[in-house]
Amino acid sequence: MRLHVTEETLQHYTIESLRRCRFAPCEATWLLTTGRSGTEWLTHVLNDLEPFRAVHEPWPTLFMAAREIEDRQMPPQAATHVVKAARFLMVEQSYRRGLRFVDTSPRMTSLAPAIRDTFSSATFIHLSREPRAFVRSANARQWYKLHHPQEWWFPHKYPEQMTEPWQRLVWYWDQTHRHALELERVWGPDVVHRVKAEDLWANIESLNALLSFLGQSDLFIHASQPALEQQMRTPRNVGHAHADWTDEMETFLQDYAGKTMRELGYE
Repeated sequence: MRLHVTEETLQHYTIESLRRCRFAPCEATWLLTTGRSGTEWLTHVLNDLEPFRAVHEPWPTLFMAAREIEDRQMPPQAATHVVKAARFLMVEQSYRRGLRFVDTSPRMTSLAPAIRDTFSSATFIHLSREPRAFVRSANARQWYKLHHPQEWWFPHKYPEQMTEPWQRLVWYWDQTHRHALELERVWGPDVVHRVKAEDLWANIESLNALLSFLGQSDLFIHASQPALEQQMRTPRNVGHAHADWTDEMETFLQDYAGKTMRELGYE
């Protein structure tokens, strides 16, 4: 179900209780990621640990707001009101239960400034996945194929010459992570923590570093090792990064997203 943005709903969102947002300083965390990068798996990891309330693609969805920001159809101030309306109660409820709220939804990168305006203590996890594996996984789900049932989910401002879904996916991967890298530079490592999905799946030290970023003590992290090790044994649809990957696709990837790949540590 979409969160439809109209002038009437924006007036509703700006009522005093939302505008003041008493829970703005509460600790809450969002992902900066494309999707198809272990977001649901990370949700399960965090929900197995007592201090967290992780939610994945909850309603009201923010996907439409993200797309409208990317397609320049929504002003930033309106995006802030929409974020308040969609997530205020979730953050408040988590705070009252003594839990740290983590929204593990993809597609929030363009909304990060609005999130930060709404929740002043908001932090972000920049979660990447090797681009060939991402494109292959998303292509299997028919992302960016015309007449897809969730076509409204994707940004529409891709270059017109990108006629193939896999080309649009390369563009989307590059746009998402280039923007996230810029937010890293602006806000710094105390606000944005960068991690590869492949490292989280294979390396418990990466999970420990993530928990540390999320404010957990060394004692808690040590006590969490059995639960983390159990989740690391959970099967994941990781696929093979280079299966069905043609020379044409590789050339396009290197030409279009090579700089971003190298900055994230992918070859």
